[in-house]
Amino acid sequence: MQEMVGARLALLIDAMTGDLPPGSLQCFQGKELIAGAPLLSSHAFDVSSALALGAALDQLPKELYMLGIAIGAAEDFSAQPMTELASDLTSPELMAKIHRKIIRIISRFRDLW
Repeated sequence: MQEMVGARLALLIDAMTGDLPPGSLQCFQGKELIAGAPLLSSHAFDVSSALALGAALDQLPKELYMLGIAIGAAEDFSAQPMTELASDLTSPELMAKIHRKIIRIISRFRDLW
């Protein structure tokens, strides 16, 4: 969180559990993140909770985005070997898709550079 203090733009990238197929991407923005968008975090203290705390402390950037990468439903982890999931999530196709999405987001803010 402290890396975002004073920043004008932040782009978080994180894994999320849920019904989407592994490797699916979802982009969330600003208040949608803080309000507890339907993010199903892979962490005990979820992203929405951390961002709500940052907002309460007035320490979030004006522009805030999160790129969520679906990793499947939590109950599926024991059914799918982790090596198979890791392979899905590190494929060149997914990396290219993530790269294009990041470029699309940050290109809106050229004036920040």
